[in-house]
Order: sequence, then C-alpha cells, then structure tokens
Amino acid sequence: MAIFPPVPRLLDAALRAETVVRVERVDGASRDGRVLALGRRWVLLAQLADIGHPDGITALRLRDIDHVTPAPLSQRASAHHVNWPPDAPAVDLDSTRAMLASLLTADTLVGIECIDEPGQRWYGLPHALRRRHLDLWELSPQCTWHATESSWRLSSLAEVAIGDRYGTTLGSLAAEPPLAPADSRWAHETDPSRADGGA
Repeated sequence: MAIFPPVPRLLDAALRAETVVRVERVDGASRDGRVLALGRRWVLLAQLADIGHPDGITALRLRDIDHVTPAPLSQRASAHHVNWPPDAPAVDLDSTRAMLASLLTADTLVGIECIDEPGQRWYGLPHALRRRHLDLWELSPQCTWHATESSWRLSSLAEVAIGDRYGTTLGSLAAEPPLAPADSRWAHETDPSRADGGA
C-alpha cells in the first residue's frame, strides 16, 4: 500500500512553490487550484475549473482531504490568465467559526458543501453565525429565495466557496433577498476577533 505524505505538508509545499494542485476529498470530490493560505483546520484555494478557468475562492476543511497531487494541465492553462491567482484575503483558517467570520460578509453569496451529502452545494447569503450553526438566506437553483433562513451545523461543513461562476450567475439572476444585507444579524453581530474555537 502506498504511503502518502501528510496532507498539510503537501499543501504547505504547494503554497511555498506557488504550484497548482488537485485536492481530493474523502467523498471523491476534487478541486484544482493554487493554495492561497493554510491554517490548522482549513486551506484556502484559488480554484480552477474546466482545465484552468478561474472559478472563485474555496475553503476546504483539512480533515476531509484525502490526497493532494500536482495538476500539471491546470498549471499550464492557468499561466495564460492575467491577474490570477487573486491575492489571499485576510482569513483566519484555524477554526470553522473564525474562517466564516473573516471570509464572509452580509452581502457575500456563498456556496456550502457538507461531507455527509456529497455532490450537493447550497447557496445563500449569511444571516447569522451562532455557536454551532451557520444561518443562510438560501437561494434556490431557480434563483428564488427561501421564505425563511436555513441552518447548517458548523461541524458538517466541508467546503465554503465564494465568487465561483455558477454562484455569481445565480446571484445575478435573483431578485432582492427577503432581508437586506444591512439588516442581517451578520452585519451587526459577527466579529472576526471574537470567532474563536468552533468545529
């Protein structure tokens, strides 16, 4: 049986070498991208899709990553893009709560994936970050807003994506959300400096 180096060490090497890698989760999902930042519990990627097209920024939970391997074709394709990869935002990747609090704002359309529901991604606007849950005003694939917010356990989150092409298109076709971002609890209560601990 092959023995693979620990995932954080491979991600750190990719961060230092500025190389594109393929990150494979334990559920079989994979993402190509450039490592922008690495923390104790999450890694931040400038994601590539369809052989080298920029596709936003995604945070992946380290414990759900199975393999990290070079992605030479995406590496070659990405060399043709101007102003890519983007600069790493100031994100605290040492806990789930801190990552969400520092990455998201009340008007950030975010896509989330859960490790126990592979192949599914939900989009919405952050509404509240509670002790163990993330509340979203969810946006359906038909570009309509749910009437009430949905709640997601922090411990179930495996991936958090912003600025991806699908989500950007979805948001551009949607009507105004049920609650203006300025009125969201997120805008008034979420303080990255207090987002300690968590999953």
